[in-house]
Amino acid sequence: RHHQDILFFENARMEKEVPVSEILSFISEHLQDISLDMLAEHLHYNKNYLSTFIQKTLGQKFHDIVKEQRFLFAAKMIVQGDLPLKEIKDLIGYHNFSHFYENFKELFGMTPAEYRKVHHPETGSIICQWELNFGDYGSENNPIGDNGWIDYPNFISIHLLIALIFCF
Repeated sequence: RHHQDILFFENARMEKEVPVSEILSFISEHLQDISLDMLAEHLHYNKNYLSTFIQKTLGQKFHDIVKEQRFLFAAKMIVQGDLPLKEIKDLIGYHNFSHFYENFKELFGMTPAEYRKVHHPETGSIICQWELNFGDYGSENNPIGDNGWIDYPNFISIHLLIALIFCF
């Protein structure tokens, strides 16, 4: 009986909605030192529950979301300002420049210096130029329905949510 009560409580809690926008905003405000423990404490949730919720709702692990937000912010700083790359690296919580460099190149397909040259400040922030890309979806799996709406209720791209936070 006790085990059933625990399962009931956990299932009821899983149905309670965690504010996704608050999760993403908190991460973006604490890029340098964010941790799952810090986020869970801020939201008053168990970190294991929160980790599962993030994975199920956003389709990415917490660590991957943090990495993505860090590098989107880095890209924005590279385009908008004249900060040295070393300072940008520090702002997003990276201590090793080669690790920063490799991850940046993996995500953007070019080095931070090349990115700075390609996206001169007069071209505008690359963050606000995101496009929805359904390249991995065959035409039979395309989430855009005949009515122009996305058919899958949970198909909000984490990239789009992050882009909205940074752009507005």
